[in-house]
Amino acid sequence: MRFLFTMNMGSFKGGLVHQVIADHHAKSEAEMCSILNDFCFILVDQFYNMNERKEDGQDWQYKGKLILNTAHIGKAQTHSNNPPPRGKTEDRPR
Repeated sequence: MRFLFTMNMGSFKGGLVHQVIADHHAKSEAEMCSILNDFCFILVDQFYNMNERKEDGQDWQYKGKLILNTAHIGKAQTHSNNPPPRGKTEDRPR
């Protein structure tokens, strides 16, 4: 399952938090919650979104295995491959 992890640590660009998009074998958010509570470190497959679709239709680049320190994970949520709608909140479908 693909997750977006928000890490409580500075980013390379100087932000206060760092976000990681990664695949993990957890089958649900509840299972990921249990894993994060039970382990100090988890092994994930990291991906970068290339923001532009390439000619072969792939917009994700695999960046390899990554070990995350669960003590620094502030938030984890499932990640959708679909970008969120743009525009004002009032303009979004309900």
